[in-house]
Amino acid sequence: MTARSYKIGLAVSALALLGLLTWHNLSGPSFTATDSTDGYAQRIDTGVSWQYDENGTLTYRLQTPRATHLDDRGEYRLIEPTAMLLDEDPATPPWTLSAKRGTILDQGGTLKLEHDVHAQRNPVEATGRLELRTERLWIYPNEQLARSDTPGRLSETTRTGTIRWTSEADRLELDWAARHLTQTGRVQDNYRPGNPPAP
Repeated sequence: MTARSYKIGLAVSALALLGLLTWHNLSGPSFTATDSTDGYAQRIDTGVSWQYDENGTLTYRLQTPRATHLDDRGEYRLIEPTAMLLDEDPATPPWTLSAKRGTILDQGGTLKLEHDVHAQRNPVEATGRLELRTERLWIYPNEQLARSDTPGRLSETTRTGTIRWTSEADRLELDWAARHLTQTGRVQDNYRPGNPPAP
């Protein structure tokens, strides 16, 4: 290997490492874009990302089988992402989310999930398992806010599998730090007290 080839190889390796570190510890094999790509600057397979707030507290963990970095938009497009949103109270179970598509914006400060979005939180104390299903969900982990501008269905299920209530709305906003839910548009609630009668 000539000295010139060695220097070129070293420069390429340094650039690849720099690109890999731009997405908050996202790891996985990267592939350099060519003229035949669809305009992405970087592709990452089997990516894992940990996002921290300004105080250094872990706010969410994200996994995806594939991410592409669109350099001109400053965003990452995700395929089948799964995320875990952590609560400030360690005794409170995290929200786990999945979707067919996702986008990371604002250097990790905003996460958009789209197409068959499913979020759930395991039971804690007297509250059963909470679930949300919608087609699009915007998440702001540092502010502990989530909102959906598409119709969604919330539900609570007891530990024995009985549905306590369901709530459908055109739009919703959840402040999970303050435990405050706002629903707008057409809202329809179905509350089921007690256990259903035996068949």
